[in-house]
Amino acid sequence: MKSGVRSGGDVRWTLKAKSHNYNIGYCRTAAVKKYARQSKSLYQKKIRTGRGYFYTWKQEPRKERKPWYYNFLRSLKPPSIAKIRGNNPERYRKEFDQKTGLIWLHFYALGILEQLAFIFEFMREKVK
Repeated sequence: MKSGVRSGGDVRWTLKAKSHNYNIGYCRTAAVKKYARQSKSLYQKKIRTGRGYFYTWKQEPRKERKPWYYNFLRSLKPPSIAKIRGNNPERYRKEFDQKTGLIWLHFYALGILEQLAFIFEFMREKVK
């Protein structure tokens, strides 16, 4: 991976591998265990990934690239509770019984924040 890549490097790596005719596989039995991020570090990650997505977007061929504001407008649509619950039912079952609104608000804010970080990076590049 390139030095200095903030985020989204795995996406760029995968696209490059596919363009060189490598196959990407899925292993149903693979398991990755990690601790959930605290809210602050989750928001920091979304800012980092949003900025990283800009560079992935920038490398897409112009004719295939969606307008820079496309995902931001999509992020304004609130997520459905069913979608969040289906994202990881084991993890969210107990929390949903107690904090449905708070978890929903976090998901909604995270999606918007990630797209705002993308736009910030887009604007920053335009000023250069």
